[in-house]
Amino acid sequence: SASLPSTEQTVANMARLGYGSKLDTKLFAPVTEHLRAVAEIEGYPTCWPNEYDLSIYTHQLPGGMMATLQRQLGELGAGERSPALLDEVALVRQELGYPIMATPISQLVGTQAVLNVVSGTRYGVVPDEIIRYVLGHYGEPAGPIDEEVRDKVLSSPRAAELATWVQEQPSREELRTQVGGGISDDELMLRLLVSSSDLERVGKAEVSTAGSSPPRPTSSLLGQLLDVASLRKVHLAAGGYRVTCLRS
Repeated sequence: SASLPSTEQTVANMARLGYGSKLDTKLFAPVTEHLRAVAEIEGYPTCWPNEYDLSIYTHQLPGGMMATLQRQLGELGAGERSPALLDEVALVRQELGYPIMATPISQLVGTQAVLNVVSGTRYGVVPDEIIRYVLGHYGEPAGPIDEEVRDKVLSSPRAAELATWVQEQPSREELRTQVGGGISDDELMLRLLVSSSDLERVGKAEVSTAGSSPPRPTSSLLGQLLDVASLRKVHLAAGGYRVTCLRS
C-alpha cells in the first residue's frame, strides 16, 4: 500500500531538487533499525517501502486510492498499465479543472482514468457522477474545465437527463419519518448512511476475546526491550513508580 515517504527518501528527493537539510543523516540507520526491532517484538508486519515518486504532485492520488486503483487494474487483467494509469489520472485531473483530490472527487477522477485506459477511448464511458461534476452539482470547479471534455461529457443522453436533476433537501423531521423516531441524531445519520442489512449484521456480531494475549509482566517487557541491541536505556513510569534500566 502507498504511504508517506521515509525521511531518508525525502531528504534524497530534496537533494535532487537542489535543497539542503539540517538533519543528521548518520542517525537515520539506527532509528530505522530500532523501529524495525520494535515492530518485530510487537508482532507488527514489516515490508519493503515503495520508492517515492515525485509524480504524486502531478496526479495527487491519495495513498488509499493508489492501492485501490492498482487492485482494480489487476482484476481487469491490466496490472502492467499502472504507469499509464497515473499519467491518465494527472491528465483527467487537469481536464476537470484541477479539483482537490479528496473523497469523493479523487474517486471520480480515478474511476474515469481507469475507464479511459481500459476502454481505449477517452471519455467513451462516463459515470453519472462525472456528469454531475461537470454540470456543477459538486460546486464550482477550482479551475476551468477543458471545453472539449465538457462537450464530450455533456453530449450524452444521460447528461440531458441529469441536467434537470435537483438535490433533495429533506428536513430532519422528514428524515426521522423515513427512519423512525426515538433515536439520537447520531443514530439517525448512521441509519441514513449505512444499509439496514449491514447494520443488522453489526448488531448480531459478537466480539470474541479468545486467543487474546494477557498483559505481559513488566519484567518480561523490560527483558524484551533490552534485547534490542540499539537500546542503551529503558525508563518506565506508571502508578507513581519509576524504573530505569541501563545497559552495562
